[in-house]
Amino acid sequence: MYHEAINEVLKNAKRQSVFLTKNPFGYIVSAIISGIFISLSVMLSATVSIQNSNSPIVSFLSGTTGTFGLIMVVFAGTMLFTANTFVITLGALKKTITWLDLVKIISAVYFGNWIGTLILSLVYKGSGQLVGPYAQYYLTAFSNKLGLSFTEIMLRGFLCNILVCAAIWSTHRFTSFSAKFLIIFFALTAFLATGYENSIANMSLGSLALLAPGGMEAIGIGNYLRVVFTDTLGNILAGVLVFALPLWLFSKHSKAEMEEKQKYEF
Repeated sequence: MYHEAINEVLKNAKRQSVFLTKNPFGYIVSAIISGIFISLSVMLSATVSIQNSNSPIVSFLSGTTGTFGLIMVVFAGTMLFTANTFVITLGALKKTITWLDLVKIISAVYFGNWIGTLILSLVYKGSGQLVGPYAQYYLTAFSNKLGLSFTEIMLRGFLCNILVCAAIWSTHRFTSFSAKFLIIFFALTAFLATGYENSIANMSLGSLALLAPGGMEAIGIGNYLRVVFTDTLGNILAGVLVFALPLWLFSKHSKAEMEEKQKYEF
């Protein structure tokens, strides 16, 4: 039932392992670009929220525009940490890649994404737009997270990545570009409109809040890191427990188990 899609996921994991091994700089650049896409998505969502602040459906409007980031990542073929919590873990479980490969890939994509969000935040600051209602929006949005407990942030990260990984898993089951677009659009709208937490989006939102006037005093590096790392844990748990492990179990004695021994061509 799942073997074809699982094999596509395994090929994805293997391609990333080969890419990182043969061209580590190129892999990091790809991850940086994903961080930039997610940051642009955060900025677009913020702009829509500010311009429609009195609308009763502002959360929905913000959520629909915030889908831009993952859509660009998927169609551009760049590397994203939250999706890889599922893809790379399944690759390691199925022995398509090694556990050392997993550590290298996850570390590279995570910090590459982070660098991308920081770069774009600095560019945005330099453009002169991080002032007035925009600066206040980022400060308020990130400050609201500081009152959440460790468990609350982690579980919101968990819920978020269920939807992100569901979108990524579904894109491996379809070849139609329109089908992939719609799946990502609705899955991402669901997590954004409901206020769940994405670690890469929080890297962007938090860095913009810190760079806003008075942001360093209001937020602080320690609080920024606490939110990002707690959210990261929730994202990882969702990718592993809700997708990688179940799919590994589903395919353990299936045709996919036999096909994993085949040589992949890249």
